[in-house]
Amino acid sequence: MIWAFIILCALSVSVLLWAEASHYLRLKSVAKLTASASFVGAALWSGALESNFGLWIFAGLVLSFLGDAFLLSQKRSLFLGGMAAFGAVHLAYIGGFIVASWPWNEGRPVGAGALAILCVFALRWLLPQLLPQWRGPTLVYGIIIGAMTTIAAIAVSNGNLPSVFLLAAVMFAVSDISVARDRLTASDGRSYIWGLPLYFAAQMLFAISFS
Repeated sequence: MIWAFIILCALSVSVLLWAEASHYLRLKSVAKLTASASFVGAALWSGALESNFGLWIFAGLVLSFLGDAFLLSQKRSLFLGGMAAFGAVHLAYIGGFIVASWPWNEGRPVGAGALAILCVFALRWLLPQLLPQWRGPTLVYGIIIGAMTTIAAIAVSNGNLPSVFLLAAVMFAVSDISVARDRLTASDGRSYIWGLPLYFAAQMLFAISFS
């Protein structure tokens, strides 16, 4: 059954990419929310509600669905709502990583440090490209993303979580760059071509990998 959710998500993302390119807004909405519902369903099927860690991850996935719905709108207020929802998603994942790996060992923080440095450089590269009104919210959001990926790296390096969670966290963080480029800069608006598949693949990994 889990493969049914994965296949439905993949097909929905394919339709979503076509709808984005063709500017079919209604089809885009249906395809995006279907893909989002797929990873929520996959998490439920995988037993998300059976552990504290799973509950944190499931909360993040449900918030992701909400954020995807907000981001369908072009209104600034709803886009800010989407940013807030996805900020909460990252915080939920942070909570899950901490719950799953507490108490922490000393571990090997080299990977976490490298990720934190990469996040700083990514923000330094992205911020000058943003329209001025988006720089403050994006800086706050970027700090939360950096914390999420760094804590994931610490948990994985300590052996508390399998490496798939770090992979999913990094994929999720990178996919956010495509949203920022398409919605918050004067770019050509085609970063969704790689950003959307990366985002949905990351969320599906979260959904099926914690049980």
